[in-house]
Amino acid sequence: MRIFTRKAAGPITPAELPPNADPTAEKHLESTAMEAISRGSQQAFAGLFDRTAKTLAADLAARLTEPRQQTAVLAATYVEVWWLAGCRSNADADVTQWISRILERRIADSYRAPTDQAHHEPGHSRAEHELAGLLDRPIDGLWPV
Repeated sequence: MRIFTRKAAGPITPAELPPNADPTAEKHLESTAMEAISRGSQQAFAGLFDRTAKTLAADLAARLTEPRQQTAVLAATYVEVWWLAGCRSNADADVTQWISRILERRIADSYRAPTDQAHHEPGHSRAEHELAGLLDRPIDGLWPV
């Protein structure tokens, strides 16, 4: 299911880095991925999600106890990453830290949300549907394992 997509850029897939790769090579990989994402590469977005979501999900699970809320916040975070990929002010900044700051704000927002809305919404959130479409994955499989 595709909710909304940008005009797709050509397939840009940064090569996987070896385990002992230079940290600057990883930064370059992340910057390249963000550039590709800003041009609409869902493949680069899925790669970024796969590289970063597990770490962020662990932090999120430690801070929010409700599994549905965890998934909704994670989905909203990555949908925001998709939309803002080309708007980062410092292209050399650490991408994982940038995503972590978005996650921090999303967690704070979830605490401010009225309790009856945050925990009792039927079905999946719009962000979950959109993320599933962007990743071309089933909506029930968004939480990284």
